[in-house]
Amino acid sequence: MSIRLKQFLFYTLCLILINSCNGQEEITAQLVPQLTTEQKEDIRQPVYVSTDQGYTWTPLTKGLPAYAEGSFLDTIGQELILATDNVGLFLTTDGRTNWKNISGKLPNPKINALWTEGDQIFVGVYKAGVYTTSDFGKNWINITYDLNDKKVQALRLINKELYVGIDSGISRLDQDTQTWVPLFTGAQILSL
Repeated sequence: MSIRLKQFLFYTLCLILINSCNGQEEITAQLVPQLTTEQKEDIRQPVYVSTDQGYTWTPLTKGLPAYAEGSFLDTIGQELILATDNVGLFLTTDGRTNWKNISGKLPNPKINALWTEGDQIFVGVYKAGVYTTSDFGKNWINITYDLNDKKVQALRLINKELYVGIDSGISRLDQDTQTWVPLFTGAQILSL
């Protein structure tokens, strides 16, 4: 089971996931540098892993483009999933040793929101709405339907119902009618 913690480390925002795999704890961090453009050009390691509770860190970059800018990190089974601001969605393979691009035919490489549930992946794609896959990105299904605002900022699945935070409020997907029901309007929702 994952525990999500957010904390500031010097100039870096670090999203940490602690997982117990075969009795050994592993900490994975996604680093989002708060640096100038020139400094960012030199840093191309958006994910680090520690197996000694944070005393030492090793970049986990094999298979990631050198210019990937991580935005969300989550787990799917024993693997990691990374959403980026500029090059799509990536999943680790081979026991978290390699990254594989699973963006497929998503309309934009900027991922604004990520939610995983079992093998199901939901993403909010920049200005393009909501997409889902249950085969690790081989086939993406557009479930934006009649959503009035395609600027999805947050996703959450609660009791098998999908909720989205958008620039104009919160909506819930009615799966029977494939329509989005507005629940709250008048404010940008960044997290659910």
